[in-house]
Amino acid sequence: MFGNSKKEKTNIDPEQYEMMKRAEKRIKTKKGLYNHFVFFVLGAALMIVLNKIFHYGEDIYKDWSILATTIWGFFVLFHLVRVYIIKRFLGKEWEAEQMKKLVGLQRDRIEKIKKNLVKEEQLMAQSELYNEHIQSESQASTETPQTENEE
Repeated sequence: MFGNSKKEKTNIDPEQYEMMKRAEKRIKTKKGLYNHFVFFVLGAALMIVLNKIFHYGEDIYKDWSILATTIWGFFVLFHLVRVYIIKRFLGKEWEAEQMKKLVGLQRDRIEKIKKNLVKEEQLMAQSELYNEHIQSESQASTETPQTENEE
């Protein structure tokens, strides 16, 4: 009754489950970017207000808020590129596609090597038969003159 609550099991295809996990991860990365951007805007506004209105830190560097905001802006820009460009094009789907492609190339190479090996085996078998035939002919020809010489 109290501790025996049964959770309903849903039959989700493993591929669909993997897609859901990837989507959750992607949502978390986007959420992290949005949070970073919001903190950037609020932090930049606070730094500019402290620097320009309250003249905080002007004895060290006059426009320190602009410098700090610019540096922070580059970090936000890098985060944006990472989330929307790098992760999208070089994410799990890309890795899986590359893996399939490379495995396919490897299979093709193995098949090509196998075919070449079969051809070589056939050639070797033919050459062995040819060599045996030549040897048997040479033995027959060497035996025939000996018998003629003996008579």
